Amino acid sequence: MNQLARRVPNLELDSDVVKTQVATFKTVEAALLKKLTSSSAKAETKEEIDESAVAKLAEEMKALPSRVAERLAESGEPFRRRRMRRFHPMILEELMHMSGEPGDPVAILMVASLVRDDMPWLYELAMEVYRAVKAGDVECIEREMQRLHRFSEMIMRGPFMEEFGFVGKESHMFAMEFPRILEHSLRRSLELKMEHPRRKPHKPRVGMEPSE
Repeated sequence: MNQLARRVPNLELDSDVVKTQVATFKTVEAALLKKLTSSSAKAETKEEIDESAVAKLAEEMKALPSRVAERLAESGEPFRRRRMRRFHPMILEELMHMSGEPGDPVAILMVASLVRDDMPWLYELAMEVYRAVKAGDVECIEREMQRLHRFSEMIMRGPFMEEFGFVGKESHMFAMEFPRILEHSLRRSLELKMEHPRRKPHKPRVGMEPSE
């Protein structure tokens, strides 16, 4: 059953779903075998063999694995697609403006949480951006901006959209908007750091009394 489930593209195997489908398979199998045994007993008394029951059993046994695979695919994929359909890319802009203080990276955490389960690699990219902004390291912020540039170019030019899970119009919009908004947040934070650089606190010299 595990080998059969792995044939379904992009399927995350759910052990509970597999157990349910296997139990259903065994129930149907037992009922068909019982019916076949009963039919065979009657056929022996009449010296006839009911070939239709055998053929029906063979067809049922042949079709059940395919139906199980279809049910497994239906149990996993639609939920992921429904989540992405409900999430409109324009909500990114709204979340970024909700953080209040300019340069506050809390909005990045809010946006990253929306893709953590479906796109963990994109979540990690957003978390690197968050850490750069949180640390206030100018070199780190510039490095993350360069990474975002490379990622955006790869997504737009390469055939990676479907491989990364971006299926449908809204998913494509999300793939384009997400790096752009992260970059905007980084650029804004970088500008703030340039305008208001951190000053190290002045330490009095050893042996000098503080002025009154």
